[in-house]
Amino acid sequence: MVGTPVAGRTRVETEGLIGLFVNTLAMRGDLTCDPTFRELLTRTRDFALAAFAHKDLPFDMVVDSIHPQRNLSYPPIFQVTFQMRNYPLEDTQLAGLEVEEVDFDPGVSPVRPWP
Repeated sequence: MVGTPVAGRTRVETEGLIGLFVNTLAMRGDLTCDPTFRELLTRTRDFALAAFAHKDLPFDMVVDSIHPQRNLSYPPIFQVTFQMRNYPLEDTQLAGLEVEEVDFDPGVSPVRPWP
């Protein structure tokens, strides 16, 4: 399982509200039967489309419904998150401040043994 944040205002009632609307999707990967790369891409696309079709279901309700074994040293359901940015990166303008994007290498996160 891999998590991905999704944002959006899919309901007319929320269009006028201020604030960030974000939810987390849990997306499953299926490597059974040793798929070819093309088969894996097809499966991944199908799982992603199914997950995005249910993006309005709050993540905490998903967690509550499956009752995963909880451990405070890692999040429930998945430990890896990917974020897709599908918009152009633009210069940020803030009055009286100079802002620039800085690339950095955070290194590799430490590997923790599975419980």
